[in-house]
Amino acid sequence: MGLLIGTDALLSPDIALQPLIEDWVEVSERASVHELVLFSIRCCGLSAEIEESEALDADGARDVLETIQDETVKVGMRSEYK
Repeated sequence: MGLLIGTDALLSPDIALQPLIEDWVEVSERASVHELVLFSIRCCGLSAEIEESEALDADGARDVLETIQDETVKVGMRSEYK
């Protein structure tokens, strides 16, 4: 099962979290790190897309953080104008 914990799963109030967590534990380490990063981003209410290679690239972490910060500013600006 291709699992994106933070994407669609969190949007559904009827989703059972236990099977999601169990599936997440079973996936590869590489994919798990990427999914954990996406999960964290989605929990913040952001829709920024981070590629698996970006999530795992320690040298590119600063660029990824800048992307997330830019998305945070956009979300904040949209909230101010509602």
